[in-house]
Amino acid sequence: MIYFIGYRILWLLARGVFCLKTYGRRNLPQKGKVIIAPNHMSYLDPPIVGVAVRREIYSLGKKGLFRISLFGKILKAINVLSIKRGGASGSSLKKVIECLNRGEGVVVFPEGTRSRDGNIGKAKRGIGLLVVKAKAPVLPVLIEYNYNFFNFKSVKVKFGKLLYYNNFPENKESYETISNDIIKQIKKLKED
Repeated sequence: MIYFIGYRILWLLARGVFCLKTYGRRNLPQKGKVIIAPNHMSYLDPPIVGVAVRREIYSLGKKGLFRISLFGKILKAINVLSIKRGGASGSSLKKVIECLNRGEGVVVFPEGTRSRDGNIGKAKRGIGLLVVKAKAPVLPVLIEYNYNFFNFKSVKVKFGKLLYYNNFPENKESYETISNDIIKQIKKLKED
């Protein structure tokens, strides 16, 4: 219930204040497991993606955010999964895979952290590991902010085509190959 109330409030803000525009949303499956993989430039990215996808999804948040009692409860209510920062622990990974195996969508930022200069950064291996372990398709997403001193910033969210990485062995080379390809596909969306 809290998720849907929060969604409606954020939707109104995203459309009214940030002039949110979405492209390629038809590429997003409305059910079934999927890893939603956007670039990461702002603290606003998780709620912006949440509003843009128009389906209930889960996202990841660093464990420290959950230590603040009320804030932690709110995060849980809006489907934020607590993860250990600086490399996924076994229990964090297990939570995400369980979520995917229930047929949920999970937002995972391939860069692992926000870009400081606005450019799309290097991928971390973690998303590749998740893809192989969960055998989940990946939806590359590009978030672009347009800043204008006289106006509020506008936001564009572009959804790419689903990516499938079947039959990859469970090793670091596979994880790295997949992670790098996901970033490459996000960068391609910038050219469109």
